[in-house]
Amino acid sequence: LLESCYRRSLEVACGKEDVHSIAFPCISTGVYAFPKEIAAEIAVTTVQTCLKEMPQIEKVIFACFDPVDYTIYEALLA
Repeated sequence: LLESCYRRSLEVACGKEDVHSIAFPCISTGVYAFPKEIAAEIAVTTVQTCLKEMPQIEKVIFACFDPVDYTIYEALLA
């Protein structure tokens, strides 16, 4: 479901002529307590795969709420 969320969001953004960037929070890791490491891996992998098919999207921002989130994303994107 989480992968589908990212994919569908990118598809919607791609369907808009003037959209070239998108930002994502750390989806499901707050109230739903989904493990942060797994959520980040799904987010990064899905976005990287989708961007190969969606060159219109030039920039994706992963909005991190705390240093732990930042460290996880930083490691995955290195």
